[in-house]
Amino acid sequence: MSQSQAWQLKIFNKTLKKKEKLAIIRRLLPVLDGAYCLDLGCARGTISYFLKAEGGTWFHEDLDYINVRSTHDLVGARTAVIPPSGLPHPDTTFDLIVSLDILEHLHEDAAFTREMARVMKPGGTLILSTPATGAFYLVNRLKNAVGLTPDQYGHVVEGYTPDQLVTMLHSAGFRVEESTTYSRFFTEFVEFLINFVFVKLLRKHTAEKRDGHISPGSAEEVNTYRKQLKMYSAIYPFVWLLTRLDHVLKAAGIRGYATLLIARKPE
Repeated sequence: MSQSQAWQLKIFNKTLKKKEKLAIIRRLLPVLDGAYCLDLGCARGTISYFLKAEGGTWFHEDLDYINVRSTHDLVGARTAVIPPSGLPHPDTTFDLIVSLDILEHLHEDAAFTREMARVMKPGGTLILSTPATGAFYLVNRLKNAVGLTPDQYGHVVEGYTPDQLVTMLHSAGFRVEESTTYSRFFTEFVEFLINFVFVKLLRKHTAEKRDGHISPGSAEEVNTYRKQLKMYSAIYPFVWLLTRLDHVLKAAGIRGYATLLIARKPE
């Protein structure tokens, strides 16, 4: 499926937060020649599409069947729903696990990190992202004020502090090597406005899916909202320019609304 045809990639091309996340992941990826790689939280397959192009043998999995089906349509074989019993793989299977925005959807998040450690080979790499939380995250307060509470996104918790993530991963047997943040105020505020318009103004209800269905989730919905998407595409250059102000915040040491880290399982 070409980029011009895939509805998932049409959405991705105008999604500033995911594009920023992908750029960081690409920087952190190890050499993947001959590697077995697990993509957890594949969602609708956009990041998965680009990960697969980096090499290695990929398995793409998610908690939600519709997300898995969308990923399969985009990337092909080796997609699966994660069962409640745990990851459906033998011990020490994977050289790399990319776990993107899935922990916050789980009641048993610590148990899930232990499952990731179980299926990873000694010396393997984990790249993990989660939303951030804390008293000074203004956009999170705005979301709650207008009804975009964590449960609307399918989240069990709002997010994690860096210390919470490090503690959880160390307990599972990982060693955190680097941590960074992304999606600072202006990028996060733009995403908040887009989600608000879609959920509160365009749609009349929120489907119960892993990601809360806070953006178009199928080719049919992309077609339904094609006029609105075309309008957003027209103003996208100005939106992109606004989010460049996040470079000033980064230089000032202000953290982003999402955390992305790399860890290893010791030999």
